[in-house]
Amino acid sequence: MAPSMSLVRHVLIALCYAAVAVVTALTLPRLVPAVAGPSVIMIGGVLFVGFALLHEVFARLEDGGRVAEELFDLRLAHGEVSRELNAARGEISRLHQTLEEAKGRGASDAAYDALAVEVRVLQDLVERVSANKRGGEARREPHAPKPPAIARDLDDAGILNVVRDGLRADRIDLYLQPVVSLPQRQRRFYEAFTRIRDGEGKIVVPDQYISIAEREGLVTAIDNMLLFRCVQLVRKTQRSNRKMGFFCNVSAHTLADSAFFREFVDFMARNAELAPDMIFEFPQSVIVGRDPELDRNLSRLAAMGFRFSMDQVQSLRFDYEWMNESRFKFVKIDARTLATQLKEPDAQGVLRTVKRALRAAGVNLVAEKLESEAVLLDLLDFQVDFGQGYLFGEPRLARA
Repeated sequence: MAPSMSLVRHVLIALCYAAVAVVTALTLPRLVPAVAGPSVIMIGGVLFVGFALLHEVFARLEDGGRVAEELFDLRLAHGEVSRELNAARGEISRLHQTLEEAKGRGASDAAYDALAVEVRVLQDLVERVSANKRGGEARREPHAPKPPAIARDLDDAGILNVVRDGLRADRIDLYLQPVVSLPQRQRRFYEAFTRIRDGEGKIVVPDQYISIAEREGLVTAIDNMLLFRCVQLVRKTQRSNRKMGFFCNVSAHTLADSAFFREFVDFMARNAELAPDMIFEFPQSVIVGRDPELDRNLSRLAAMGFRFSMDQVQSLRFDYEWMNESRFKFVKIDARTLATQLKEPDAQGVLRTVKRALRAAGVNLVAEKLESEAVLLDLLDFQVDFGQGYLFGEPRLARA
């Protein structure tokens, strides 16, 4: 209806302009006798065109003002929706806590399960709305940069050449993937990864090069570069007063190189001001089989205030007391493994016991490789502390 009324309005205004032009053209010869004949028609046409241009200018100004008002209203609505979603997440978190407290006070399993299902459904609804909102925002960004292509057609020799050339030419890039709090999905940390570029800008990822780099003795050099990049990044974020933690991986190969790891600890001692925002991540197999020297080096880092994380978890047998004393504050477990075991009654009991023990030791559980809403929904009532995976964001190039 509105477009039709707008068209009628424009037609009426055009007729008014034409009438004014005709009246002016007819009146002008009486006022100025020298103007007559073809000159009158030309003057009338010029007047009509001039009126039409003025109308177009005013119409565009009016439309621009209306669009600006609509954009302002949309921004207000967007802010309101964001606040409501955040409030809903906070309320759901409190509901989870209340449920756990009620269960601890002896609430019946049937009542607890019924309420837990309702909370999970509410959580899923909120996160779906949030995901749709984010999807709409993404669609409004047509100029978002495309991620670099992965060099998938390389054999081992080709990957080795890329790694060697990348180290020589400083083509080791730092990529960051968000780690979010659950269930709020607020970004709290980032994990740092390395990607190595070839001469054409394509990249090779750790799954491609790690085994080859280990065989050729290049992992320590790559770890060293990753550490250097992380230190640079944390310094920049601290200077800008941004509170954000970064997980920095240290490979088993590097931990086995005792000379390098001692240098690594000495280097961090000179940069101890970074401790609040750097978390070093080690494979479980190395930590479980650690030797006295590694223990001493970890103790030195812990004394400086650095925190640690354990990944590549294959066993749920943890030394909770040692982890607490040694400042291991995070354990990362594959989300799909957690979700699968939570569906098995026997394994579910073990997992819940482990989760309570981790919490008592001050250790946060991170579900990594989370890639779908369905898996996340299975984990919600397990009270996982943090989530990481493509569901919350893929690794992206860190920029200054």
